[in-house]
Amino acid sequence: MKPLSARIRALRSLSARLGELGARRPAFVALAVYALVVACFTWPVLPNLGESPVGRIGDQSIALWDNWWLAKAFSSHVSPFYTRELFYPTGVSLVYHSISWLTSLVALPLRALFGAVAGYNLTFLLETLLCAGSMFALARYLTKNTLAAWISGFVFAFDPYRMTRAMQHPNLANTGFIPLVFLGLLVAWREKPRAVWLAAAALACVLLTGVHLFLMTSVALLVLVPFEAWQTRRFKDVRFWKTTLYFGAACLVLVGPLVVPYVQSRSALGEAMATVTTDWSTDALALVVPMPHHVFGAHHGYVLYGEAGSVAYLGVVALALAFALWFTPETRRAGLVWWVGFALFLVLSLGPRLTFDARDYDVWMPYRLVERIPIFRAVRAPERLNLLARVFFAVAVAWGVVALERLVPKRLLAALLALPLLLFDYYDGPCPTRAIDQSQFYNELGQRGGTGAILPLPLDRQSSKRAMMAQTIHGRPILGGMVARTPNRAHRYIHGLSLLRALAANRPLDCRKITLREDLARLEHDNVEFIVVRYPHVNGHLTPAYRSYLVDEPYFTDRHLEVHRIDHLLAAHLPCDASE
Repeated sequence: MKPLSARIRALRSLSARLGELGARRPAFVALAVYALVVACFTWPVLPNLGESPVGRIGDQSIALWDNWWLAKAFSSHVSPFYTRELFYPTGVSLVYHSISWLTSLVALPLRALFGAVAGYNLTFLLETLLCAGSMFALARYLTKNTLAAWISGFVFAFDPYRMTRAMQHPNLANTGFIPLVFLGLLVAWREKPRAVWLAAAALACVLLTGVHLFLMTSVALLVLVPFEAWQTRRFKDVRFWKTTLYFGAACLVLVGPLVVPYVQSRSALGEAMATVTTDWSTDALALVVPMPHHVFGAHHGYVLYGEAGSVAYLGVVALALAFALWFTPETRRAGLVWWVGFALFLVLSLGPRLTFDARDYDVWMPYRLVERIPIFRAVRAPERLNLLARVFFAVAVAWGVVALERLVPKRLLAALLALPLLLFDYYDGPCPTRAIDQSQFYNELGQRGGTGAILPLPLDRQSSKRAMMAQTIHGRPILGGMVARTPNRAHRYIHGLSLLRALAANRPLDCRKITLREDLARLEHDNVEFIVVRYPHVNGHLTPAYRSYLVDEPYFTDRHLEVHRIDHLLAAHLPCDASE
């Protein structure tokens, strides 16, 4: 056994070698450590990679459907912007659907190699790693401080709001390209004008990741440009404004073609702007209350967290670091724009009226100044502006670490104090996953093949999500479905049949108003093969309303659902036959 002194010398030697590697390859070391932290903070996603999608509640089913649809569209050589797999046989436009095109493209090879669930989980892990790495790059460029940049990347990637968004609305999770837009512009303004192409390419990636993120990033640029001109005293510098114009030209080349599908239809654009949900605002108390599964926040549940339980917690340690930038003149000036951006978008995220401790107060809020502006209407929910606020916040944290290091000469001491506290402050326990519990009927249907469509019941929002998840297994078209901006014409077929109108409303059979046999014959003519009713609360019984229509023997039953064939119903004696 080696003596203790020899072990100490070995540890010192290893520490010195790691320090040299970090000095030579800071980005490589940062990404390696981030990868380790991602694995730990998202545990047990890795050991359950192909079994359960990450997340607690939300739109995981839709995101899995998005990945499935894009693979199907490419393999079938059809446009990914329109599908007849939903709202069959009419179909529906996916232009304003919340699909994250870039994420689904990344998921394509992962899905082919590892399966649908594993591909989805791997994209989630890669998105988190991208967020950490891109913010590290931005913060290190600004501060020239590796430790500050690493802390900034951690704060941005594992921000509680972003993480809960990733588990509920995956199309809003990948904010990792936004720091690259800022980085490209700053490099172009300060050193290399050609970096405008990096900024424009990153902005194109933001648009491909999500329309909401693109709109919010565009607003953020309106804050960054004048502040950069002020901070560098270049308001009268022709080169600064020329570079800004070059950036606009680069965006026309790289981003312009991607915007065309969103603006070419005025009716679709109008419908997309029509849905505004100002009630989804940030609860002011939630900004300082830890996550529900944190040791200090469990008793609060989700009552403070607004839309789908989004956690708005900023983090006591991160907030203290961000405040620290005010302690030195250099960091105060350099970090001002990031504090202003953070404060601006955080205040706007509070919505048109103040919400505190899950109670609404009739207090005028600044969001009322912008709520009618189209770009904010398209974002829909004020609380989503948290995604933008946290970009500015993470950079402010980096400048705060720089200020702290200048005030505390012992850098190692500052790191030893800040890092463990940050890890503890942001750790929310084991990462939640959702097991896919679907009927064996869908697996059998998928193995059998065929093109006959399915009428899934109920047709409400949550049931439609489950039906879309099931579609990724059986592969048949379905009547109904859900997209982020469902145009009115998508419901034309359902509204056109008295039977479907009644089933959608869960109304009992009324032979005076419903032409039952005629409508069933129309469904059979349009190649609708099955009616699949998911049991409410998995209790093994249909509602009386559905039972009044489905009078034949079920084709298939289990604890999840009951299946009826259209042709079997037509062969049976129907309740309305006598009256007809």
